[in-house]
Amino acid sequence: MNDDIAIRLSNVSKKYNLYNRKIDRLKESLHPLKKRYHRDFYAVKDINLEIKKGEILGIVGRNGSGKSTLLQLISDVLTPTSGKIEARGHISALLELGSGFNPEYTGLENIYFYSALMGYKRDQIDAVLNDILEFAELGDFIYQPLKTYSSGMKARLAFAVSVNVDPDILILDEVLAVGDELFRRKCYVKMETFLKGNKTILFVSHNSNTINQLCTRAILLERGALMLDGLPKDVTTSYQKLLFANEDEKSNVISDIVKNLEGCDSGEGLNCRNAGEGGLKDKISHTKNAHEKPAIYNEKFYIKGFVSTTVSIIQEKNIRIEDYWIEDRNGMIVNVLRHGERYSLKYIVYCVNNVKDVKFGAQIKDVKGVIISGANTKDYSGITIDRMQKGEMYVILYKFDCIMKTGNYFINIIVVASDRKSGVRVNDAIVFKVFPKDKINFVGYVTLGQVIDAIKIQ
Repeated sequence: MNDDIAIRLSNVSKKYNLYNRKIDRLKESLHPLKKRYHRDFYAVKDINLEIKKGEILGIVGRNGSGKSTLLQLISDVLTPTSGKIEARGHISALLELGSGFNPEYTGLENIYFYSALMGYKRDQIDAVLNDILEFAELGDFIYQPLKTYSSGMKARLAFAVSVNVDPDILILDEVLAVGDELFRRKCYVKMETFLKGNKTILFVSHNSNTINQLCTRAILLERGALMLDGLPKDVTTSYQKLLFANEDEKSNVISDIVKNLEGCDSGEGLNCRNAGEGGLKDKISHTKNAHEKPAIYNEKFYIKGFVSTTVSIIQEKNIRIEDYWIEDRNGMIVNVLRHGERYSLKYIVYCVNNVKDVKFGAQIKDVKGVIISGANTKDYSGITIDRMQKGEMYVILYKFDCIMKTGNYFINIIVVASDRKSGVRVNDAIVFKVFPKDKINFVGYVTLGQVIDAIKIQ
């Protein structure tokens, strides 16, 4: 195995025997002709995967897709039915909240107990005990039995132990879904520190935004098989499309993902994600001529051919989006925005069948797919269309101030009805560039109009 590879899986499968009745297991074991009473179920099937040192690999997939089984195999909790797993370095795994803990032991006792299960000696834990206690921030609760802990307190303790024993490979299965925001921020900072130390992290989450934000690479699992491997933004887009598809559509979605596997963007890439907090204060205009998009382009701020190549419709039922574009203050179409100016996203919604309680929104994200801002009519402006009749059309106005730093950004468009089944979501509908209007220097994604000065007082 190459020196830069931390984990390698070669044709790894995990098979279980499923029986319709309990008695069938006994009948199979005693049958003189070895008659088969079970059916094979592959939790993981024929996985080939290499994970490099210094990578944060995000793992996504629907419930039952094999995510947790894969982590358990890599962690040596489970043994593969076939195939080979190679891992270089010490592995610290948080596979399930509270696993490896004894509920009768105190938090302090569990630190040593849990560490012993991971193969550490007492003197090794003594050396990092203060770091563990400081990270967990449990105070005097560290001397109380674990059974008195909340789920968030258990997460603090488990994560504090796992990251402070300085593993080479850290495996996290949804552990950041619990705990408060401050604790999660500490976890993110620690993971960033790990990356600088050329550590490897495997991270399972249902939160696509977190995957896009934290991970350098992602994979999509479906029915135990590795379906997609690539940039987080590409993988989470396919995951969302699969997640929101109804049962009749799922097979087609899977086929499309497999068909386009070769074409996944692995370069600079157009990314999908949620976006844009900024302006749904203007009421929705209802007009029969809403589909008449203005044909006037601001040639100075419009680049022909600069369009999103990763547009995807995640869900479309009873509602359709006809068109979308960005306008400047003069109503001209642009895709190059100047910092500090105000713009309008406009999109046309057509009602295919009658729907109730409809809300409209949009989201702006960066090239990694991380949400910059977003809003919808109901939550931001208190506007909901009680009933949309078949054949009706609406133009939605989403006004926002361009306060982002220079770079490329993307817009998602979302329409949702109260039944959660009707609606449409278009990921990466629009790509646009932000150019500075004047010379501005700031860090982060947006400027808050800050003023910084130095005043001599002596």
